[in-house]
Amino acid sequence: MAGIGIISNPHSKLNKKNPERHNYLSYIAGKEGFVAVTKSLEDLEKVTSDFKESDVKIIAINGGDGTIAHTLTAIIRTWKGSPLPKIALLRGGTINVLAQNLGIHGSPEEILFRLIEGYSRGALTQSTKRYCIHVNGVYGFLFANGACANFLEEFYKNKSGKIGSIFLLLKVFFSRLFNKEFFNRIASIVKTEVWNKDKILIHEHGAISTLAATITHMPLGPKLFPKAGKEGEEIQCISYVCSSERILFPIIKDVLLSPNRPTDVKISSSGRSLTIVTSHPVKYSLDGELYPSCEKVTLELGPEIEFVLI
Repeated sequence: MAGIGIISNPHSKLNKKNPERHNYLSYIAGKEGFVAVTKSLEDLEKVTSDFKESDVKIIAINGGDGTIAHTLTAIIRTWKGSPLPKIALLRGGTINVLAQNLGIHGSPEEILFRLIEGYSRGALTQSTKRYCIHVNGVYGFLFANGACANFLEEFYKNKSGKIGSIFLLLKVFFSRLFNKEFFNRIASIVKTEVWNKDKILIHEHGAISTLAATITHMPLGPKLFPKAGKEGEEIQCISYVCSSERILFPIIKDVLLSPNRPTDVKISSSGRSLTIVTSHPVKYSLDGELYPSCEKVTLELGPEIEFVLI
């Protein structure tokens, strides 16, 4: 097998719109790479195992942030403590939060062309490293519960892109006046605590959402986690304080205008192991993938991943 393994998710929205993309990627890869189309998690496990046996040094991922999280999870399990391969992101998702954080731009075809060209010339010299977060057997970079996870669940019903997400945010905001049932379904308040092993980092408070990350920027650009990965290789956690629905506007204003500054609507903490405890079960997401509701979830600092900058 060639030196670059390429994993392509046919279920991502952009790939569904362009079903021939896998063929284009194979053509671009030529003899330097091998494109594997993974239709299930079982396919993904088998492909990563094949890549390890073939001593693939770079794995390129064509899919969204959820695809990246599942692929990295399969890679980490397969390599079992051995040095991990470098990762290249082809921006095959709708929003591509991780790629944006790493400053990677272009279409999947353009990025793969640059990757293959650089690899063939031995010119892939730029890379960056990020620690990931381990949550219940899955590895990712951005965790969110409560209102953020509820918002994603509603957004995924149509998957209308960045513009659609802005309109949905406006719908949530104005529904507090015209559709209380919808508003309460998205933006309910839950009592929350954050622990670092046996030490309370954030005491019980009413929260609309608690987020944690090892990357700095949120979807659509706000730099909410300026300390992520910088203070002793730690996860930065932000909990948005909320005592009533009337505080929703200050929270939206904070996210858009003051994301990286201390304010009275959010509490920040950090650690290598964080346990978030809520008074009742709430949904959570990791890199855009939704997971079942729970009252207690532990986030641990995962291994360091090296990304090729192309």
